[in-house]
Amino acid sequence: MRADPAGATTRQYFDGATQDALDRQLTAKDFQYGIPLGKAPRAAYLERARRGLAALSRYRRADLTPVQRASAASLEWEFTDAIRMTAVADHRFVFEQFGGLQVSLVNFLSQIHPIRNARDVDNYLARLKRVAPVLDEGLVEARARAREGVVPPKFILQSTIDGIDRFLNSEPPQNALVASLEERAQS
Repeated sequence: MRADPAGATTRQYFDGATQDALDRQLTAKDFQYGIPLGKAPRAAYLERARRGLAALSRYRRADLTPVQRASAASLEWEFTDAIRMTAVADHRFVFEQFGGLQVSLVNFLSQIHPIRNARDVDNYLARLKRVAPVLDEGLVEARARAREGVVPPKFILQSTIDGIDRFLNSEPPQNALVASLEERAQS
């Protein structure tokens, strides 16, 4: 969870200062599968999944309570799925019209990032400052994938560009990130 600030925020996994610090961070990842963008972060993610699976295998399931067995099965599935999905991560489009990085970042900030108090607003604004650098990381990754032949079809590219244009051309008060913050901060 410490390596996935958005995941920690979504789950409100930690308490106090640890959660607060993570609520200010934003990393480049495939939000649908939680896989980081970039070779080094992805390799670290894969290694954590493998270590988690290895650690989990040391527990004898027969010695666990029913709740612990269910938790172990869930963790085993998550670690195995992380390993499986990482193997094909380079074949996904970084930017696409429905769930690409540009859509996922806006959805995360406007719908998931909590706005309960003034500190949450400060954390939101800190994350907002990270959006451009995260998108830049996404561009680097998309270009690397394009060099390997992973390029969305023209209709996906056009639809994605059109969506980005609509987002950028909205007046600031109507921008999804601004409007969502204002609405949620007043609640």
